[in-house]
Amino acid sequence: MEKQTVRRYKWFWPWQDEEQERWLSQQSLDGWHLTSVGGIGFAFECGEPRDYVYQLDHWNQNNRALAEYLDFFRAAGWEHLGSVSGWQYFRRPKQAGGADEIYTDAESKVLKYQRLQRSLMWPSPAMMIIVLAMFKRFPGRHPPWFVALTIALFVAWNAFAAVTLIMVLRRIDELKRIRRI
Repeated sequence: MEKQTVRRYKWFWPWQDEEQERWLSQQSLDGWHLTSVGGIGFAFECGEPRDYVYQLDHWNQNNRALAEYLDFFRAAGWEHLGSVSGWQYFRRPKQAGGADEIYTDAESKVLKYQRLQRSLMWPSPAMMIIVLAMFKRFPGRHPPWFVALTIALFVAWNAFAAVTLIMVLRRIDELKRIRRI
């Protein structure tokens, strides 16, 4: 008998990783287990309800560093389910009395959000250089709609990055406050 699969679409902002983890855990309790991720889409396979813990981490490094990173988590009992935009998805069965988080201390969580912060900062200058070079190299050759669309996309990306950076900085401040308590 073929297993039933379904694709669900749900949007989470980059600073809503904990909400996303809870949602994925609830899906498993309902019998839908994550098999892959892509963009805002999640692929689930129907099965017996299980109490899985899902954890997200932001790691966007080269392949060698990523392989070592994933080996570290496998050794700790976490199953890697995939990645989207640097977000790594892990799960394992909930353990009675055990730590159900990848990072149990505030300092490690701060480092996670700082990695996310760095990954959000590099596209804006790169996009600005590409756009300016394109318009300088081929002046007057772009239809007005293309220029308007390019500028609109650039402004939209920067607005998204700015809001995300502000929210991530809030999370970092919150975690640093917790660490001092």
